[in-house]
Amino acid sequence: MNILVLYAHPVETSFNAGLHKVIVERLTAAGHAVDDCDLYAENFDPRLTRAELLGYHDERGAGDPAAPYV
Repeated sequence: MNILVLYAHPVETSFNAGLHKVIVERLTAAGHAVDDCDLYAENFDPRLTRAELLGYHDERGAGDPAAPYV
């Protein structure tokens, strides 16, 4: 089975980080295809800037910011 693990926590030594590690390890060991997406490690910025909002509906200049994650 293909499984996406979407993780976002700023501290690598947190309890959540430990859970994330175990989840990915166990799913992989069980033979699943795991896509592990750590948003903080990828420097993902969830905020929409003013410039991005103003250009949101302009299809000519708009790229697909979600493309790397899809």
